[in-house]
Amino acid sequence: MVDPVIQIAGATSIPFGLDEMDFAGGLRGEAIEVVDWKQWIFKCPPILSGLLKVNFYPKEM
Repeated sequence: MVDPVIQIAGATSIPFGLDEMDFAGGLRGEAIEVVDWKQWIFKCPPILSGLLKVNFYPKEM
């Protein structure tokens, strides 16, 4: 189950340059634990690292 604070942060329009995980940490009042995701250049909560699988084809967009 995804933390509701992370869901709220992900659904909120956050200004460009700010990070949703920083925003979620502010809502919670403590830092959100994240891990490096080997396939991509971003970090995600540990619970999602084994669940996420993305196929991204830039030429099709």
